[in-house]
Amino acid sequence: MEVEQLTIPREKAEEIYQESREALKHHAAAKKSQFLNDVRSLTNQLRRKRKILDIQLTFKKAGLNQEGDPKLAITRGDQAWAYFLKLKGGAGVFQFNSSRSQRWNKLKPDITLPKGTFPEWPTTEGTYSWIEKERRKTIRPGVPAKILNLIPKHHTLKAYHILWEAEKWEAVPKDPFLLKRITPVFYAVVGAWNLTKLERAVMRGRL
Repeated sequence: MEVEQLTIPREKAEEIYQESREALKHHAAAKKSQFLNDVRSLTNQLRRKRKILDIQLTFKKAGLNQEGDPKLAITRGDQAWAYFLKLKGGAGVFQFNSSRSQRWNKLKPDITLPKGTFPEWPTTEGTYSWIEKERRKTIRPGVPAKILNLIPKHHTLKAYHILWEAEKWEAVPKDPFLLKRITPVFYAVVGAWNLTKLERAVMRGRL
């Protein structure tokens, strides 16, 4: 999977982290700065040698699969499915299900991809046109024990996201990443894995 990473030297990340940390400790104005909090959080991950993904640029770089849908999918770790809504201008939003209902009007916005992320979506012809295949859904990869062991024992998957390659939607996924959201755009890579034949077979039975 090709991704777009934020990269700076580890020494520079350490320097910026310490500066931000000190400012947030001692300056009243800094304590209310979301910008400085985001900078501290990002550089803290970089100094720990974690990869940081720019999620918007990653989706733009990946583009579309052969079916004309996003080549990647993402959802919160506690969700069984990823839900994607196509919007005008090549924009889109990944949503999560906050209830047991499977109805689209029960879904909540989670990750917004701005206009120009994808090519303009094809629309139907006629007096009233709408985006073809406007709503898409695909199954989330199962998370193996070796990946769960990378997160603190008191954490649940609700605090994480899973990104994967969707060559076809509503098919068995490929190449998943476990991510931790740092800002609305940047995510730290916690772990990555390939689904085994056994795991793919188990997932195929859930489609």
